[in-house]
Amino acid sequence: MISYDWGTSPKQRRKVPFQYGFIPDKASSRAICFLSMMSLSFAHVMLRTFSCALLAVTNKRWLLYYLAADMGLFFLYKIVRRDFFYYINLTGIARLVVAIIERFAVKFLADFNMLIHLRGPCEIGGFWFLQVKMLMGGEVEK
Repeated sequence: MISYDWGTSPKQRRKVPFQYGFIPDKASSRAICFLSMMSLSFAHVMLRTFSCALLAVTNKRWLLYYLAADMGLFFLYKIVRRDFFYYINLTGIARLVVAIIERFAVKFLADFNMLIHLRGPCEIGGFWFLQVKMLMGGEVEK
């Protein structure tokens, strides 16, 4: 709902058009987009929850390894791209603590809620949402 509301907001569309102009203006197209977003979000959350539940039932250590590897790969990706530290102007240990908390929270929300508006380059980034878009059968823009 957050992604839909922000994608249809005239204020957000004017402010950041490349991020929030993805929902069409026509009512029937909006309904199709809304239903598609709800279906995708439901399927993603159920798949993620179900897979974590199966891993937990099978072996709790496997679940911890999986979640740690997933988060670790994301952190490594952000570090390699020199995008780990958030734009808040802090120094020292505070900068590191804020970056870890913020990146963890955003990744966790994106994984378990499928928040589409986290696809921007300053949050999750294109690589992670590129995988989702390709799985949905979409073409990759150049």
